[in-house]
Amino acid sequence: MNRNRYLYSYAKLYCENFVKNFCDKNKVKFLITRVFNLYGHKNSFSIINKILNSYQNKKKITIFNKGRSVRDYIEVN
Repeated sequence: MNRNRYLYSYAKLYCENFVKNFCDKNKVKFLITRVFNLYGHKNSFSIINKILNSYQNKKKITIFNKGRSVRDYIEVN
């Protein structure tokens, strides 16, 4: 596995936590978001699907993929 990728992931996570801690301490609302897409039959992974399920079930949505890199995927039949 490429060590540069791990370094980038840890640096990104560190920066996010640094900003989050600052915002928590100073009572500033903060939201980290990354848009990802997945289109295809029986889509259950995409942000669009998660938002729809959250809205339909009237539940709060929290999405965290533990820093794993996920790229767009489009299924073509």
